[in-house]
Amino acid sequence: MKNHLMKIRLEAVTDAEQAAAAACVRREVFGAEWAAELGSTSPDDLSRAHHLIARVLPEEKVIATVTLLDTTGNETMHEKYGLAFGRFDRVARYTHMAVVKPYHGLKLPLYMLLEAHRLYVVPGGFAYTWFTFPSNRAASSTFCRLFDFSAIPRVLEGEQGPCRVLLRREGTADARNADMKVRCFLDAVQPQRLRVIPALERTTPFESALDSPECSTNTWRAYSGLVQEDEWMAQ
Repeated sequence: MKNHLMKIRLEAVTDAEQAAAAACVRREVFGAEWAAELGSTSPDDLSRAHHLIARVLPEEKVIATVTLLDTTGNETMHEKYGLAFGRFDRVARYTHMAVVKPYHGLKLPLYMLLEAHRLYVVPGGFAYTWFTFPSNRAASSTFCRLFDFSAIPRVLEGEQGPCRVLLRREGTADARNADMKVRCFLDAVQPQRLRVIPALERTTPFESALDSPECSTNTWRAYSGLVQEDEWMAQ
């Protein structure tokens, strides 16, 4: 994995095969690696959830996943985590971020957040995004340092131990600048060793789409970079 170019494709989950692969990754990470049980998802949450996966090429193996859950109007959940929003604010939670062990250290959570933001947060008009993170590393995490998330002071007991909520106001100049900063950070770190390919929203065959002139635009641009530090937001 260290001596050749690695290609990882990000995909929006739109069919049963992708959904099953995402569930398999969650079971492997939370069950086998963390010995933790994930709570069952309610039917209402299923209809409000958007899933993203990362697939290593050419093996086509799914190695990571994240869920963006629309929590708009869920006052019970927001109160549980000490959150309060305006009446008309759309709110989404990142959850169930999981990366299988052989692919730790690739900063896949950062790539996947950028892609989930592009595919779901911006089109959905969300005003806030949030997730929980281990309390002892929350304020110093890459998400706060680069992504413009703020760590809420209150410490909560999460599924994997003490945690704090990381919260970001979307659609602001600070948020847009933070996204650019993260892209630059990822592109600047050893781009020759890893290529992360954003999800394609068109029906153009994958390889021909990559060769098209449109791939030179920001919408189609593949991310590059490899670093050693892992970030987790597994709850």
